[in-house]
Amino acid sequence: MSVVDVPDRKQVRPLYATQTYAKAFGLCSIEVDEWQTPVLVRPIPGSDWHDALGCYPLAAIAWNADLKAGLERLRAAGLVSVALAPDPLTSPPPVQLAEAFEVCRPFKTHYLIDRNAGPVCFARTHRRMIRKALKDCTFGPVDLHETLADWQKL
Repeated sequence: MSVVDVPDRKQVRPLYATQTYAKAFGLCSIEVDEWQTPVLVRPIPGSDWHDALGCYPLAAIAWNADLKAGLERLRAAGLVSVALAPDPLTSPPPVQLAEAFEVCRPFKTHYLIDRNAGPVCFARTHRRMIRKALKDCTFGPVDLHETLADWQKL
């Protein structure tokens, strides 16, 4: 059973679907109630128009979103287009997205690991890349307040 097949699950918004997260981008945003997520609003250079885009990295649109009503809300707000990469775990299925949006095409393939299915067996090349990354990279918790300037540069 996929996430979208569970109609009675609790509606808890992912971080990417909150106004607090949208505000972190430093742009205006509009709450699209029909999608249960905000979108960012930006001016289109060289024009008086504005468009919308989903928050990076993925737009966490609700699985039961009224896609057409959300598009109408954006249209009524004067926005001329919207670009987003829907989160495959929270959003409506691709067929529904394609029915609602004039242009809808795959962007990236996301792979998930089902830990209940047994041990993960990556291909040799992938294992080599993991070993290289573990050797070449360091990672750990950081104080976001102390590193915020670096994050904003990114």
